Amino acid sequence: MLNIFFRVTIVIMYILFAESATGQIFKKGQRVEVNYNGHWYKSTVLQVDGERYKVHYDGYPASDDAWLLATYIRTLGNDGTPVTVSCNFEVPPGRFTDNSPASVPLFKRELYDWYQRLVTGGLSAPKAIGIVFKTFTPGKSYINSAGNVAGRGAMRRHSGAPVNAAIYPVKTTYFVCENYNSGNSQKQVNADFSFFINKEGQWTCSKDN
Repeated sequence: MLNIFFRVTIVIMYILFAESATGQIFKKGQRVEVNYNGHWYKSTVLQVDGERYKVHYDGYPASDDAWLLATYIRTLGNDGTPVTVSCNFEVPPGRFTDNSPASVPLFKRELYDWYQRLVTGGLSAPKAIGIVFKTFTPGKSYINSAGNVAGRGAMRRHSGAPVNAAIYPVKTTYFVCENYNSGNSQKQVNADFSFFINKEGQWTCSKDN
């Protein structure tokens, strides 16, 4: 029996999204696969509550049903196999500097560059990494102010960004393609990112879930 008791407890929410951006990716009744300890299990979405999904694992009792964030879930096609894409290892288009204004093309390039650090030339590292975006939904930007939180002291709304930096949150679903000598592999990612200018004056991003 799977010993699965995911209990998602959100202690502090720093990232505020526009009211129109629900972040909903999967639907009630949808067939999906769920990642648990590195293994994928075919499942069905039973309920949707904002950005959380209650899933039932095929072949396991209802006591193993769990509430999960989209990070742990990937889409299945009509034939029951994971949805795949045609891998693209091209650099996202556009030329940007640290003085470039905030924009979706800039953010996509920053996320691409964020993954390129994995290409190290090591024997077990991928030779190339590409990103294929399926959805890319910006939220409402905000200023990273600091304030006192009871029992925790002074804290910033986004702990990884400088105070007074403009924070641009994004919800995105994309595929990471990795090229090895043996061929390509890919995985679906459902994630929240924040884009901002760091203390060195450079555009950067952080993965928030």
